[in-house]
Amino acid sequence: VEQLRDRLDRLSGESGGRPCPVDPSKCLHQLRVDEDILYFPFEPLAPQKAVASYSIKACDRGGIAFLESPTGTGKSLALLCAVLAWQRRQAEKVTTVPQIVYGVRTHSQIKQIVGELRKCGYRPRMAVIGSRDQLCANETVKSEARRGRVSLNLSCRQAARCAVANLPGGCNLYRGLGQNSYAQRVHDRYGQAGRIWDVEELLSCAQPKASDQFPGCPYYTAHVLAGDADIVFCPQNYILDPSVSQCRSHHRERWSLKGRIVIIDEAHNVETCCREAGSLEITNQELWQISRTLRQMPLRHSNLRFGERRSCAQAAEELEKLPLQLCAFLGRHRTATTTTTVPAVTSPLDSHVLWGLGSQSTKLFLQQCGLAPSGLLSKTMEELAIEAIDRLLQAQLNESSTDADDAELLSALEKLRDLIFKLRLAHKHSDSYVVAINPQGDATRLCLWLMSPGVLFEVFASQAHCVLLASGTLAPLGALQAELMASDTLASRALREGPLEARHIVHPWQLFAAVLPCADRCNAPIVSTYGNWQSEEFVQALGASVLRLVSYIPGGVLCFLPSYQSLDLALLFWRRSGLWQDLAKVKVLVTEPRQASEMP
Repeated sequence: VEQLRDRLDRLSGESGGRPCPVDPSKCLHQLRVDEDILYFPFEPLAPQKAVASYSIKACDRGGIAFLESPTGTGKSLALLCAVLAWQRRQAEKVTTVPQIVYGVRTHSQIKQIVGELRKCGYRPRMAVIGSRDQLCANETVKSEARRGRVSLNLSCRQAARCAVANLPGGCNLYRGLGQNSYAQRVHDRYGQAGRIWDVEELLSCAQPKASDQFPGCPYYTAHVLAGDADIVFCPQNYILDPSVSQCRSHHRERWSLKGRIVIIDEAHNVETCCREAGSLEITNQELWQISRTLRQMPLRHSNLRFGERRSCAQAAEELEKLPLQLCAFLGRHRTATTTTTVPAVTSPLDSHVLWGLGSQSTKLFLQQCGLAPSGLLSKTMEELAIEAIDRLLQAQLNESSTDADDAELLSALEKLRDLIFKLRLAHKHSDSYVVAINPQGDATRLCLWLMSPGVLFEVFASQAHCVLLASGTLAPLGALQAELMASDTLASRALREGPLEARHIVHPWQLFAAVLPCADRCNAPIVSTYGNWQSEEFVQALGASVLRLVSYIPGGVLCFLPSYQSLDLALLFWRRSGLWQDLAKVKVLVTEPRQASEMP
């Protein structure tokens, strides 16, 4: 990874392309917003102008903007044109400009947004990052992970380590990252301004066409490219989940949200994602496993030093205190609860002991556990866990052992860092957390539930230059803002103009809404109950109404039915009666299959 990064740096030199170039053939229309001239591939619609204007304001002021623009109005294209135009203007004034981090909900949506980038005239240096599940191209490593019942992350790290040491089991794709010819190929195809690519194209790195070309790892290549890209596309969890966004690893050396322009597209579920990312569930068995694994660290890496005076054994002993203390607390609690008669469970929470609801506060739980920000929950402890991860990763590059225990140790340290981080959040924002213990014998579970998503929103928003939350349906906007108001950054940096609610491009005179209470001719009430759908008479009457309506409607018609079962019944009855053939005389008929792959 380090060799690939250094070689790409040398190849880039002064050809980084900042400010990013534009493709004149795509710049067919201009839109002036304050000091910026935005290039569009077509005349922008009114909602696109509104989204672009709000985006520029947020970038200028370092603010937070809520942008609601109806589906189909070109919201994503407007976002891209606006932020890239602003970034381009800044690059003309200063040498360092904020990187754009564009988060989408799923890996599959990344391909769609890259398609939008291809439409616009801006040609920045770009990168797409994702998980190993999406980007790993080594089938042997995947197979080893499944066979050993370990995560792909751990299997990948071990294979990479073996590759560095030239040991059996090493990943040949990771080994290829250090080749000059591979770096040149990556630079030519993906590392320059104007090269627009998606995940499928990057995966071709693992399968070069020429026999004299070295293959390389798409996963690590993507993360190296992201370090110096003008814009990075990623799944939302790279922004929202601190265990991902704050991950310390050699391939993410230049990855950070600090000072970035952060865009969260399809943000209508951002509060749910923040709650999940700020919550944690862990069993006493997992805590014991973390403890046992940490004891192996000084046995395997006795020469490691932490800070100026702390040995590896001393660091492991310090890190082990938190899981041991939580295990002891859960054990006492399990003993106390299992020796008493448990009443019948009438609610999912009846079997839990709760803090943060009722008389027992979350702070009381932390006090009972003996956890304080000056002790086991100190920033120093969190930094020690991060330092241990860094030291271990560096040690992996210098040692030749092939034992998989180091992969397990890395996993334990990352779990511990996440545990410390979220317990620190719970202490700082105790009114926003509910703690529960579910006593289930040896699998007693500690649950740390974040109730106020603004707490987690603050973690990344406070670092970013600006944040744009965009979706076709953010409404009710008042409720969304109220959910996130625990964020001080949102309270102080939200645009004073308030949220944008762009109007739809469909004019009132183009829209007609009506309810048909009765079927055509027979005046039978249209009541879509399960019983009626079993009646051929009802389905035939409904079909006759559909036939009459589509006969008067020009163009295409989209007809929704309650379920696939309803669709199957309608097709059965209408084909048997000849109604389907009558519909085919009026419109070209296409029915939705159960599998997307079957779509004609």
